[in-house]
Amino acid sequence: MAVNFFSSNLRILVGALEGTAGTMETLDASDFDVRVREPSVTYNPEFDNDSSKWANGNHGEDSAIPGVTSVSVSFNLRAVWGGAVNTAPNWSKFAQGCGLTEDAWASAGIGWHPRKSNDVKTMTLWIYEIQLGSTPAAVCHKVKGAMGNMTMGADGAGKPVTMNFEFTGVYAGYEDIANGSIPAAFGIDTTCADRMLMSQAYVGSTSQLITSWTLDLGNDIQPLYDQSEDHGIAYYHIAARNPRMSMNPLMRTVATDDILDRLVGGATGCPTTASLMVGDTGTDSKFAVIVPKAQLIEAGLESREGKQSWAENWRCLGNGVTGAVSDGDLEEEDTFEILQGDRS
Repeated sequence: MAVNFFSSNLRILVGALEGTAGTMETLDASDFDVRVREPSVTYNPEFDNDSSKWANGNHGEDSAIPGVTSVSVSFNLRAVWGGAVNTAPNWSKFAQGCGLTEDAWASAGIGWHPRKSNDVKTMTLWIYEIQLGSTPAAVCHKVKGAMGNMTMGADGAGKPVTMNFEFTGVYAGYEDIANGSIPAAFGIDTTCADRMLMSQAYVGSTSQLITSWTLDLGNDIQPLYDQSEDHGIAYYHIAARNPRMSMNPLMRTVATDDILDRLVGGATGCPTTASLMVGDTGTDSKFAVIVPKAQLIEAGLESREGKQSWAENWRCLGNGVTGAVSDGDLEEEDTFEILQGDRS
């Protein structure tokens, strides 16, 4: 009997940025260049009154009408660097699909910045389900016009820095793939993932001792409805951004780090702000997250390793306006920077 079953352990995901928003790219092995982990796909069809019933004199339901169909694609990866500070890692395409621009700091490093110029930077994503057996075929879920949200962080000292992605896109096909047409990994980054070791954490100029941190891009992903499209959506885009940075520093003395003044204090009615930095900078560094201006909006009391700590959540604010920015190297709209290497 022929083997026609599909292994949940053999699923792969390939992706590419689209040249025109909502126009699906044709993917091949060169697009299978990132070590994606735990890819999943969820279909979200909308039905008009899925409990529809007409006055037929009994309890039998009528059929519902299918409308637009969106597709959610999620996965994660470990934050590997490009092998040189001025070489972008292959995962950069997914970061750009989450609204980040990739910008070179000459030969010193690369920065990723949340800018409105990338509010419509869509991706084509293909997810392959591969059959069991020695000559496997596959089926492929095809998604176009996708944009997403990303979180980046580490959940313990010595743990790898990870990135989690959640994309939403347009259903573009579900197809059989013959044996021999399944792409093989090509040009994968060979560098090791960054770890939360030899890393610094600062709030303003005050160093912190943390075991976890998370940067959430906070993207609000919305569809561009187009009734001329087969499934009613041309593509997805970023409608708003609400980035947040969280960390869990140990409690310090009030003189060293007055958390409650940052939380409820403020100067003349204005919120107290600070810069944030997690990671490290320098010509041999992997990654740092730099927030030029942030407001503390939550600070819960917790305990870790038998010591008192804070559960902090920071609102990442705009860098400022022309002539009055917090970080002169960044644009006015930049709420944070993910930096590989250094700026100079």
